[in-house]
Amino acid sequence: EQITERKRAEEALKESEAKFKTLAENAPDAIMRFDPDLRVLYLNPQDLAAAGKTLHEFLGKTNEEMGMPAELCGLWNNLFERAKISKHFQETEFDFNTPSGIRTFSLRVVPEFSQNGSLVSFLGISRDVTERKRAEEALKASELNMRLMVSMASDAMMVVNPDGVIEAVSALGMRALGYDEGELIGRNVAEFAETFSRLDAILTIENLRRQAPQPITSTARVRRKDGSQAWFSVTASFISLGTHSEKFFLRFYPIDLPMGGNGRGKAETLSLMNVHSNR
Repeated sequence: EQITERKRAEEALKESEAKFKTLAENAPDAIMRFDPDLRVLYLNPQDLAAAGKTLHEFLGKTNEEMGMPAELCGLWNNLFERAKISKHFQETEFDFNTPSGIRTFSLRVVPEFSQNGSLVSFLGISRDVTERKRAEEALKASELNMRLMVSMASDAMMVVNPDGVIEAVSALGMRALGYDEGELIGRNVAEFAETFSRLDAILTIENLRRQAPQPITSTARVRRKDGSQAWFSVTASFISLGTHSEKFFLRFYPIDLPMGGNGRGKAETLSLMNVHSNR
């Protein structure tokens, strides 16, 4: 009976290993397995293609023995150690010189334990994230250029995110209102713009996205730092720097707009005319 149970266990193990190999060799990611001493037990075809080597060259060897860069070996070994101690997966990203040039990869290391809790192996899953990293860097560069452009403008301008938080302002332009750049970044635009002219109703990301590339113009009464107030014509544009980066671009033009008895009348009429003309 013990022999029968042992055979069943061995057959179940073989079946499990066969399923793992089928899954790993057809996965788009690079998949690898190491023993507790960080010697290679398995590499799938995607991993071998990235390394430009054969499985025979890797089996039973550590990354150091394979001549991998010392800096990367240190990074990977540290990741294995953290996974072993925490008993949870650990992740990192690194650049690697592949046969097709330098690429950026993410790596997740998962420690694998036996039923009695001893470390059996490490499973590694790596993905080429080069295009994602390039897109992120291009987005950062676009946002930086936009903020630099706004900060150097002489007119009163600002960049606001969909939640209304100010991300960039023109230092010279906003100084006319008594504010320094550092006093505005991170604040909500509603803190100093009053909405007598339905500014809240039209300056929404949905309206601006629908209106793009045409801007929307309205009027707003802006509170200066010293407490005094001034009327501005506000032109708002929708800016899309990528799927997850949408902004308002606001430009303020001072106007001479006297208020009626209730502070609305003429301002409300002008606002409605501007909104209507832009649709």
